[in-house]
Amino acid sequence: MVNKSSKSRAGDGQRRGDRMRERVKTARGRKLSSTRWLERQLNDPYVAAAKKDGYRSRAAYKIIEMDDRFKFFKPGGCAI
Repeated sequence: MVNKSSKSRAGDGQRRGDRMRERVKTARGRKLSSTRWLERQLNDPYVAAAKKDGYRSRAAYKIIEMDDRFKFFKPGGCAI
């Protein structure tokens, strides 16, 4: 008979801040490096914030921070 403890194991439900860490199921044909990149991407708070704010990538926050510091974008200008 298997003895099931009421305590959860350390690997079950690791928490980062207020949200659970997302695990990626390995797909057939996906390399380990791709699986690890996808897991990092899904658990990155800046990626989630960029998606919520409508930015194309997390690099937008770095550009905004640099512009606040160095003022290289002019108001009303167009950047491509």
